[in-house]
Amino acid sequence: MAELWDLYDLHGNLTDEKFVRDSDEPFPQDKFHIVVEIYTIHRGKLLLTKRDSRKPYGGLWEYTGGSVVAGEDSLTGASRELAEETGIVRDPSEFLPISSLLRIARGGHLWRMDAYALILPDDEPCPEVIYQEGETVDHIWLERGTADAFIASPAFVGHAAKRYRIVEDTLWKLAEMRK
Repeated sequence: MAELWDLYDLHGNLTDEKFVRDSDEPFPQDKFHIVVEIYTIHRGKLLLTKRDSRKPYGGLWEYTGGSVVAGEDSLTGASRELAEETGIVRDPSEFLPISSLLRIARGGHLWRMDAYALILPDDEPCPEVIYQEGETVDHIWLERGTADAFIASPAFVGHAAKRYRIVEDTLWKLAEMRK
């Protein structure tokens, strides 16, 4: 079944309009949809996942993310994406907003990227990561210095690396504060 997105006006108000992902219809020029990315940290290590080779940018590494579907708000979408792609189930109230940027997609339409930090308690065991068929095939947990270098490498999705640079100081400061 095709993924359906809610559309928002340029002021961030939810409209009655929907858009079918990968539709042949032109995306409305004065609307946007929401995409989320989740930076999950446990005991000072950032979770990164490897994309399935069948996806765009297949075989490259990234942090968790995806489109918010119709009927979801941004936090609910973030919680669902994390659960789908990693098997890690967390309540939306645990996600800390760190960035919200209006962006232009490859096709020229607008989307808003909402970034969240999920800082897991140090006293919890490291969560088991379960891969989603067709989405993720591997994972690693990296400390900041190693993560920074890895994210800057050709093994990482380039446009995702650029967004990480925007939030990295805030992300790691939050992780330090939550210890």
